[in-house]
Amino acid sequence: KGDDFYFTLLSRYINSDAFEGSSTQVDVMDFGSRLNYDISKFTISVEYIQRMNFTTELYDDYRIAAIGSYKLSQNIYLTTSIGKNFTDVDNIIALAGLNFGYSKSKVKAY
Repeated sequence: KGDDFYFTLLSRYINSDAFEGSSTQVDVMDFGSRLNYDISKFTISVEYIQRMNFTTELYDDYRIAAIGSYKLSQNIYLTTSIGKNFTDVDNIIALAGLNFGYSKSKVKAY
């Protein structure tokens, strides 16, 4: 309904061994958070994720993004993001999309 401030915490571990002709092996851990603020039909967010890559020696990287969302109807949102993604070089995130869902059940966060 608006004027709500909330945050999300993230932790994720990804491990993938090389298989069938692929030499790619991944062993990473992500930690991060996302701060959100709702203003009527708008939501603005800032997301930061720190990645520790155990595949290479002490290789750390991060992702940071600003996200905006507008509620078009009950289950349809127009979303845009801009920021820096994980990479060896400065990789820019620039996304725009339409998100929709069909769920009839509501989830309440405490």
